[in-house]
Amino acid sequence: MPKGPAKNPGTVRFTARLEGPKERSGWVIFPYSVKELYGVRGYVPVVATVEGFTFRSSVGGWTAGLARVDVPGRVWRRLRKMAGETVEAAVTLYSEEREFTVPIAFKVALLKKPAALVRFRKLSRLRQREYIYWINEIGLEAIRKRRIVRAIEMLSEGRSLASGSGA
Repeated sequence: MPKGPAKNPGTVRFTARLEGPKERSGWVIFPYSVKELYGVRGYVPVVATVEGFTFRSSVGGWTAGLARVDVPGRVWRRLRKMAGETVEAAVTLYSEEREFTVPIAFKVALLKKPAALVRFRKLSRLRQREYIYWINEIGLEAIRKRRIVRAIEMLSEGRSLASGSGA
């Protein structure tokens, strides 16, 4: 991630070739210098649009002074294009604070188990979001409740979500 705030050059439009294997995900080469355009080194969070499909990504250093914008597999599959084909792309600096909302039921459960609350607060924002996503990704309320119970157990025992999240 960049150190300090990036300059905002507005929407940057360009034509690029799709690179990488279609089955997973790929990227497009960003034809500008990240340092000159955004005033920072490293990766810059952006909202990207490729052929009308919009998604969050980043622009950043890759190899030989080139930068790339990663295109997730879900977008690539919808493009119905092969590696090597040309696409129209655009990127806009993503500057919103990456906030998320902890579900009320999960907050209540955390408050009842101080050890779980302490461990949850010590997690990185990314790991906290993983718990929230894992709890919310299921539409059935009964399963969400089971996942909250399971998350509290794992946090209380000091285990990670990846160590046993079946529910």
